[in-house]
Amino acid sequence: EEKLTATDYTIMVKNPPKNAVNADEWRDFFQQFAQKQVTCVTIALDNGDLVSRLIERRVLLKKMKDFLPADIDMGDPDNEDE
Repeated sequence: EEKLTATDYTIMVKNPPKNAVNADEWRDFFQQFAQKQVTCVTIALDNGDLVSRLIERRVLLKKMKDFLPADIDMGDPDNEDE
């Protein structure tokens, strides 16, 4: 069983209108397509590179873990407290 993180259910809107910076308006918009409640909406402008790098990091860490012996614990790469 894999742990769910924000990258599993994050939506990136490319080329939104310049004045579309109200998170409540985005929540209302996405709610019409949701099977369940839209819990949280944040707005970050021009963060596509960051999101891509976080996804790439997660994939690479999983590949590294797959190559290690089962008794080696890398900790939880999504939890910086470990």
